[in-house]
Amino acid sequence: MRLVVGVAAVTVGTLGYSGYRLARMSLLTDLERNALLQVESSVREVDNWLGRRKAEIATIASTPTARSLDWKTVQPYLQAEVERLGDFHLLALLDAEGQFYTHQGRTGDASDREFFQQAMQGALYVSDPIVSRSTGVRQVSIAAPIRTETTTPPGVISGPISIDRLTEIITSLNYGPSSYAFVLNHAGIPIVAPPNWPAHEANSMGSLFDQPDAAWHHLARQIARRQMGIERLDLDGQPSYVAYFPLEQADWSIALVLPRRNIESALRPLDGLALTIAGLAIAMLLTLWRVQVWEHHHLQRAKADADAAAAELAAALRELRRTQAQLVQSEKMSSLGQLVAGIAHEFNNPVTFIHTNLVHAQAYFDELVSLVQLYQEHLEPPPAAIAEQLEAMEWEFIQADLPQLLGSIRTGSERIRQLVLNLRTFARLDEEGDKSVDLHDNLDSVLMMLSERGQAQSYRRAITIERQYGSLPQIQCFPGTLNQVLLHLLTNAIDAIDTAARQSSEAAAATAPTLTIRTKALGSQRVQIGIADNGVGIPAEIRRCLFDPFFTTKPIGKGTGLGLALSYQVIVTQHGGRLSFKSQPGRGTEFVIVLPQRALTRSQSRSHLTPLSS
Repeated sequence: MRLVVGVAAVTVGTLGYSGYRLARMSLLTDLERNALLQVESSVREVDNWLGRRKAEIATIASTPTARSLDWKTVQPYLQAEVERLGDFHLLALLDAEGQFYTHQGRTGDASDREFFQQAMQGALYVSDPIVSRSTGVRQVSIAAPIRTETTTPPGVISGPISIDRLTEIITSLNYGPSSYAFVLNHAGIPIVAPPNWPAHEANSMGSLFDQPDAAWHHLARQIARRQMGIERLDLDGQPSYVAYFPLEQADWSIALVLPRRNIESALRPLDGLALTIAGLAIAMLLTLWRVQVWEHHHLQRAKADADAAAAELAAALRELRRTQAQLVQSEKMSSLGQLVAGIAHEFNNPVTFIHTNLVHAQAYFDELVSLVQLYQEHLEPPPAAIAEQLEAMEWEFIQADLPQLLGSIRTGSERIRQLVLNLRTFARLDEEGDKSVDLHDNLDSVLMMLSERGQAQSYRRAITIERQYGSLPQIQCFPGTLNQVLLHLLTNAIDAIDTAARQSSEAAAATAPTLTIRTKALGSQRVQIGIADNGVGIPAEIRRCLFDPFFTTKPIGKGTGLGLALSYQVIVTQHGGRLSFKSQPGRGTEFVIVLPQRALTRSQSRSHLTPLSS
């Protein structure tokens, strides 16, 4: 009982904890996804802003005015575009050597700038923030190649923009108290960082790859690979979540750092609910344990009652199975007996007609022969026509052969009459109670029914039948069911001989297959029948269940397992006798039937059965 309670407690606790962990994990995943979505939203906003600026520079670079490279024409055009667009500090035309000309008239050399080198290679490029050589302002330059029919662009259009808009977007990105965002390029260098950045101002910081903290180094590596996601990291000793997402319009990524409590604080109601449920579960288990202790005594009593009822039901079920098997087999044998009796009756009439008329046929033939001989004596020589007819019909042969033919017919009819008699003996039915019978006639009728099985086969010689009959009085019995028992036992004996013949060696095959039937009287009140074979014998391990219903050692389709069980019921229950056996594996088996001279009456045999209920 305590084990059951313990198992129940562990099961409930495990299921509850698993459910709590799954719910907590699902909620935490949703919270992490929300933080990442906020970063993604800021990324889309920056991408849209940069994308529009890049499209504006690309449009200017693709105009015929810019492709003309005529500064007198290009300068006023750039001046007008700066005023129209409003987001660019200035616009500049750079020739293939890197010399730039701003719309304000300033000139200089930008050949060492990365934005110029990338644009000359055909890229529409956004640079990292740089300090302008003409204005001294920190800005982002967008450069687009001027497309012509030549392979190498003849020049570049560039336009610097302030990073104030980028800083504004990054500053507005937060997820609760103490959270902050920053922009990092592929080299791990901050592009935009908040004022409370742990180390330095953004313009004086080195690469995060140079930071001694392994967490910052890991974050820089993920961003350099342009990965996106959210991770739990200890940054500068502070447990934090970091969500990062790459931009499409520039080689940058935006990262959001937020203290772990900003996300996990939303889990506190769930943790409190889990503790409450755990307390209730423990209280419930304690209550259940006390109830089980209180009910233990009653359960023990109920179990004892249930075991007794189950034993009674099992005994009733076994008896029911035996009765059912007996009824099925009895009905089958009854139908078979009726069929055999009907066939025997139908055979008997024509065979009797043939047999009785053979006497008259023999007498008529003898008289006809005498008449022909008389004619031959008085008509010597016979007329030519009669002589020719006698010659044609081979009268001498007919006169000698026909008596033999009639004798053969008489022998055959006698054999058929004996067969019909044996069939009628075997097919005795028990509708009118017990009858006085000669057991030897019953044995002979069953042996006749099995005579074909005893003939020689390809794997053995013919079975020798040894009848060691003693002097028996007639007994009162139920001959139909008794014949059924004899048929089962003799059939099993032949099967055992066949099995031994198939399994035996050449030396063993030289032994003649023999079936021995012994009968004798046991005093004045009982008789004994022994049926012995020299077959394979019965293994010791199956002898105890030999008379169980449906037990069989034969292959599927060769036996039902009912023969010996029903035989036991017929001999013991119906007749009040005994059925036993003795066997030696490899040498044979003998079944012994002991019957009283007078069987139980039908009412006695019914009352001898164990009732199903009382």
